[in-house]
Amino acid sequence: VNLDQIQKGSKDKFYKIVLLVCLFFMSIVGIVWGIQGGSVFDWFFLNVYYPMQSTMFALLAFYIASAAFRAFRIRSVQAALLAITAVFVMIGRVPIGEAIWKDFSNFSEWIMNVPQLAGKRAILIGAALGAISTGLKVIAGLERTHLGQD
Repeated sequence: VNLDQIQKGSKDKFYKIVLLVCLFFMSIVGIVWGIQGGSVFDWFFLNVYYPMQSTMFALLAFYIASAAFRAFRIRSVQAALLAITAVFVMIGRVPIGEAIWKDFSNFSEWIMNVPQLAGKRAILIGAALGAISTGLKVIAGLERTHLGQD
């Protein structure tokens, strides 16, 4: 896929070349010097991969914070309840929560173990019923969209 995109001259050609060069470089380093601790591969992994991964997740945290801000615009009672619950859970997960109220972490755990788990189970049951229903329709021949038919 990347080689085709490089040959076609896509606008992300440079990044695809860097990806393939790094892939082959790390593969060769791992094969030649091994992957055990203290090897060249291990050095590159600890000093190049980990910092790049940390940078990526830091940028992702800002993206998630921005998305959460947009999602938590309080326009209804349900949105207000969701925002308040999210604040309780977030404060209960950090050490300052204990300084504010000694039972913050217990309350946060209760939210995660009772109402959140009930919602999670409901979504899982709904997804399972949908999968079973679709499977039965495919077996019965009523669903043909996976074959490209209507």
